[in-house]
Formats: sequence, C-alpha cells, structure tokens
Amino acid sequence: MTNQPSNSMEVLAALIEAPAPRAKKQLARLVAEDFPDWKHQRVFEALHHITYPDHPGFGSVHVQIERWLLDEGYLRDSDDGLRAFLAELVSHRGHLNYLEGHVQDLIEESYHTRGGAILDAAADSVRSAPLEESSAFLAEAITKLRSMYLRINHHPTVKEAKAA
Repeated sequence: MTNQPSNSMEVLAALIEAPAPRAKKQLARLVAEDFPDWKHQRVFEALHHITYPDHPGFGSVHVQIERWLLDEGYLRDSDDGLRAFLAELVSHRGHLNYLEGHVQDLIEESYHTRGGAILDAAADSVRSAPLEESSAFLAEAITKLRSMYLRINHHPTVKEAKAA
C-alpha cells in the first residue's frame, strides 16, 4: 500500500514549484477554506506573502514560507505538526503538469464539503431559528453556494465569482 498525498498537498507542492505567473494565476482561484486541513491553510496563507521566482523550483519559496510562518508565530516551540508537515511537503515534489487539474479538483471538493455544511446549517436554522433569522440565513447561504459554484468553471478567480 502506498502513501498517496492528498489533492490539497499536491496543489501546495505544485504551487511551491511553479514559476511566478503560473502560481499567481492559480492562487487567485483559491481561498484558504478550500484546503481541508489547517496546516495546509497556513501554508496557503504564506504563499500570498512571498516573492515567487520566474523559474520553476522550490528552494527560495520554501525558505520564504518558513520565514513567514516563523515571523507570524505559527512555528512555535510546541509541536503542533506544522513543522513536520512542511518537511513532508518539501520532500514531495509538485507536478506542474497537473497543477490546474488539481486546483480544479480541490475547488470542487471544497464546494461539496463546504456546501454540505452550509446546507446542514441552513436546515438547522429553518428548524430552530425565528422566521426572520432563518430567512436571512437562507438568503446568505444561497449567495455563498452560488459564489462557490461559479468558481468551479465559470469564473477564473475568487474575486470575479463573488462579483457575479
């Protein structure tokens, strides 16, 4: 049995390897909540604060990620698994040829997971909240679901999907 990396890990590894134009285009399609694990979300957050090289390679990007996480206080003395995850991420080389497909899959997975949670919360609201609150919650839930859905194929960036 092989230890297959998750799709979100594949995305992060490929983003670390990607040259600047390609990485920035895919970063614009994603939000931290697309990543199911908090460690993945922290690394994704760090990717927004680094300077990407114009050529493929992970060295400078990895150093910048660690530096940003250290400066922000995420790499503290107690072991919460983030350091081990970074080591695992660096040992896994990203596949640039599949970056766009992995990002697309991650957005779809996020839609199903987060969309299901939104619908569960909406059902709870309908059952227990006052009518006015429930109605407002449902309207907000529909807006969120629509925005998330539009990100799948219709709009290339989060910003464009929210504006639609």
